[in-house]
Amino acid sequence: MKWLLGVLHLEYSVFLQDMDIKKIKEKIESGDIEGAKSMIESRSDRINLRDSNGKTYLMAASAEGNIVLINLLIDAGADLDKRDTRGRTAFYHAVFG
Repeated sequence: MKWLLGVLHLEYSVFLQDMDIKKIKEKIESGDIEGAKSMIESRSDRINLRDSNGKTYLMAASAEGNIVLINLLIDAGADLDKRDTRGRTAFYHAVFG
């Protein structure tokens, strides 16, 4: 599992300049859901950015199974229909990782 989280962290690294997912996840883990929500909403114009594989924040959170983060991203306007470079949606990543 730690190896998988390391891989996901590498995928997130493309996004870290625009939205600090690590800080958002820390807020979620500490129970500060409103703080995490506020951070996401303050950068909602960047919610559908993609990494080099075409994955969005929502796809990465879905692959990780982070339900709270998934819901916050969707509430902030993350596009459920975006597809990565292989044609996979966030739903695919949620089911198959």
